[in-house]
Amino acid sequence: MTLKPACTALFALAAFAAPHKAHAAAPLPTCPVTNGKVASYDIVRNGNVIGHESFRWAINGPDTTVTVDVNASLHALGIRVYHYEHHGEEKWHAGQLVALATNTDDDGIPRHVQVVRDPGGAWHGIVGAQPGPGPLIDSNVWNDQIVQQSRLLNHETGEVVPLHTSSAGEQSVKLSDRQVTATQYELAGPVKGTVWYDGNGCLVQAMFHTKVDGSLIEMQAR
Repeated sequence: MTLKPACTALFALAAFAAPHKAHAAAPLPTCPVTNGKVASYDIVRNGNVIGHESFRWAINGPDTTVTVDVNASLHALGIRVYHYEHHGEEKWHAGQLVALATNTDDDGIPRHVQVVRDPGGAWHGIVGAQPGPGPLIDSNVWNDQIVQQSRLLNHETGEVVPLHTSSAGEQSVKLSDRQVTATQYELAGPVKGTVWYDGNGCLVQAMFHTKVDGSLIEMQAR
C-alpha cells in the first residue's frame, strides 16, 4: 500500500516519506523477488481489515514490471464514508525506475500519472518542479531502498517530494499469525508514516494516520 500507504499506495488514507541521503542510484529492493511473485497485505483499522494491497513482479532479464493494486473502504454505522482504489505499473530496467503509470480513485476524485525517463536520463510527465536527470524511485513502500533516498516520485500526483527518514532499530513486529524481527523507520516530510523491513529487506508492516478522521491505519504482511 504503497506508504500516505506503503506507504504506501494508500497515499489517500495517510501521508508519508523517507531518508536524507544523496541522489545516488535508486536500485530495486534487497528483498528477493522472482518472476510472478506476489506480496499481499491487509489494510487494518481499529483491528478490522478494511482493504488489501498487493504487489506483483514480472521479470524478463534486465526488465522488471511491478504491478500495484489497492482497494480500501471506511465505513461508519454501516455506511461507506470513504473509498480508495489504486492501480499502478512501475517499469524498471537494469535496477532503475524508467516509467510509472498509475490510476487512482480517491473517493470519487480521479488522479492519473504517466511519467517516463528517456535514455538520456531526463524525466517527462513530472508535475511541478523538474528533478533534473538522475535516478528516482516512487513512493510505494514495497521497495526498502526508499529509506536510502532524499526525494521520491509521488505515485499519486507525479510530483517529486523531499524525504527524511530515521531508523528506530530492530523491533519485534506482531502480525496476525506470527512474530517477525524487523527494522523500524520513521518517515517525515510532505508524507509521514512508519515502516518496518525484515532482515531480507522485505516490507513487513507500515502505519499511517488517515486524513479522513486521523485514525491509525496498519498495512500488515499476510
